[in-house]
Amino acid sequence: MPPSVQIKLAAAGQLANLPVTISRGGLSTVAYTDSNGITPPTVVDAGQSYTASVRNLNCFQDAQVSFSVPAGASGPQPQVTLNLAPRPAPNGRVTNSAGQPVVARIKRLDNGASITVSGDGSFAIAGLAPNSSVNLQVTHPDYYPVTVTVPADECGRAVAPGIVLQPSKATLKVTVTDSKDQRLSGARVLMREPNQTSGGNLLGQTDGQGQLTWIGVVGSEPVMYTKTLVVEPPAGRILEPGTSNVVLSGGATVELQPVLLPGSPRIKSLSVEPGTIDNALKVSAVTDASAQLIISLTGPGAPQPITTALGADHLAEWPNLTPGNYQLEIKLRDQRNRQENILARQVTILAPVPKILSQNLQVNMQQKSLQATATTDAPAQVRIRATPTSGGFSRDGALSASGTSHSVSLEGLRGGTYKIYLVVRSADGRERVVFIRDVNFGQQTGRAI
Repeated sequence: MPPSVQIKLAAAGQLANLPVTISRGGLSTVAYTDSNGITPPTVVDAGQSYTASVRNLNCFQDAQVSFSVPAGASGPQPQVTLNLAPRPAPNGRVTNSAGQPVVARIKRLDNGASITVSGDGSFAIAGLAPNSSVNLQVTHPDYYPVTVTVPADECGRAVAPGIVLQPSKATLKVTVTDSKDQRLSGARVLMREPNQTSGGNLLGQTDGQGQLTWIGVVGSEPVMYTKTLVVEPPAGRILEPGTSNVVLSGGATVELQPVLLPGSPRIKSLSVEPGTIDNALKVSAVTDASAQLIISLTGPGAPQPITTALGADHLAEWPNLTPGNYQLEIKLRDQRNRQENILARQVTILAPVPKILSQNLQVNMQQKSLQATATTDAPAQVRIRATPTSGGFSRDGALSASGTSHSVSLEGLRGGTYKIYLVVRSADGRERVVFIRDVNFGQQTGRAI
């Protein structure tokens, strides 16, 4: 009886019906494994050396083993073991909305195991049941937590996604002055909800330069929050408290310059709001009696002064100013035509965030993906944002290269209805968000991420 040999594949995973090549010199034969990873007996020649190998398998790396058949051998020979190593799982990556890597903490929700995240934000998951899925919780002290469901391929490797975390902490910089533009040290700054009429969370007191910087989380989700800022005068100063509404979101930096007015004036509140997106300026005030405000700007383009109507509520807006530094002056005139200088200060108007001139959104319903082209009126970066209407976190696509013509995409969306936006990002990091339209990808099978 001629000698024969069986090859046994040694590895974790599905080993049935895998091709094993047994070769000697220029001759070779292919045998397929059974459910235990063992080939049927293959006839070999006594006194010869052979190589058993596997190549181009989906789940395992290429491998080979050499063996020899003793001279004079006959019948079945000892089984030859060929050890296989699994192919590595593809890398996923955790980044922030600017595309920078985030070394986050990833935990599997099925067994509590932690997944290692490298310094470049990459991670990989293997050893899952073939064609299954795993739920991951992704956390970082500076970002909102997210939970994502990641599918596994036929080899039990996670099809690792790109996970984008939204910053959770906002920065608020407050500079407090009086009506003579003198900075106030020791002013107490509180934050409260717009519907609160008293109290609030104390953020701190202004320093010797009349400034306070606060960094903190304003809410539990990555959306914009409107808060009321209350500034109480320093001890020993007869000044009216100042209140103003401020819009905060994670990752944003907002600068405010509240002005505290004398205790016996006719102005109850005053807000000077240079545009953060457009090259505009808004001045609003409330007086405790009927009066007029005469508001003038000195600077590029010589904008016309505005005189408000006689009343208690006052509003002046310049929607399209030339970027640059302006001198703002406000005078109050009562019904007896008496005038008082209320404020004189410098205001900086920034260049507007570029606007979208044209856009075209393409929707792939089968792949649940979006592709958009857009042009802007000045160099900028653009990305797509999809916000589930049923709740959950927004998904942002990658930023385009800086320029005026843009092509961007967003993939991996799930079922449900989304509000689709184009986000235009200027060179200094300011963003303009433009609503495009609603898109319905069909029935939602799980919570949108």
